[in-house]
Amino acid sequence: MLGRYGFQQGILPQGVHDYELRPDGSFEVHFSDECQLRVDSEYDIHYSTRVAGNIKNDLISGLEGIKVKVFVAWVSIKEVGRDGDELRLHAGMISKSLPVDVFSSSPKCN
Repeated sequence: MLGRYGFQQGILPQGVHDYELRPDGSFEVHFSDECQLRVDSEYDIHYSTRVAGNIKNDLISGLEGIKVKVFVAWVSIKEVGRDGDELRLHAGMISKSLPVDVFSSSPKCN
């Protein structure tokens, strides 16, 4: 599903139990367990058992169920956008760009 909208499969970890993509672009992805992993050797990301949002070409908005650790606090990632060879993650007032290559394959949870 992700490739149709310009995203690498690696933005989600291994272990997707099932997913639903509705005609309006809203979606839900379910995992058997919560997942925490490290991205780009620098960022801890936490996935709940349910991740939801809205997807269209090069933009995932209204995200629920994904958080990133910023210093000592966990902040919800609300949007992911693709701009050429970079993904921009938006978490509150913070945004970070990472090369799409970081997400070329689905990582395994810790």
